[in-house]
Amino acid sequence: MKTLQELLDLRFGDIGAVPKTLAGNEAIRRLAGRGVVRRFTPEPLPAAVLDTLAAVALSCPSKSDLQQRDILIVEDAAIRARINALLKDQDWIPGCPHLFVFLGNNRRQRQLHAWRGHTFANDHLDATRRSMRPSRSKPLSRRRRRRASVAARSA
Repeated sequence: MKTLQELLDLRFGDIGAVPKTLAGNEAIRRLAGRGVVRRFTPEPLPAAVLDTLAAVALSCPSKSDLQQRDILIVEDAAIRARINALLKDQDWIPGCPHLFVFLGNNRRQRQLHAWRGHTFANDHLDATRRSMRPSRSKPLSRRRRRRASVAARSA
């Protein structure tokens, strides 16, 4: 089993010494040693396993912890064939037994809060221009509006 230092040197060349406080961290060592898998067994997994994997993926931290995505598990053979045709340079995809498609969705958290009867204070999509503008309680003067408009266009 390779050390964290060996794994990082192998991937990035000589990165210098890994701090002693991190050198023995098994979780970081495993992350550093992880790579892409493009070989799959043809046997499909049980639906309960797929559902659990999707739930774990949706539980992972994200920007502002908004979890702004959904996971679509494509099972229809005709749809898989159309997707495979679009991804013909990625020849490992047709051989995998399942295809997960990750979709951006900023409605997800609002829906979950509504279903559970909670208010949703963070009701915005971080990537929109509106959310990048500072909130204000009173209107801006004409000069300040012009500066804000120029700043928004340059963003």
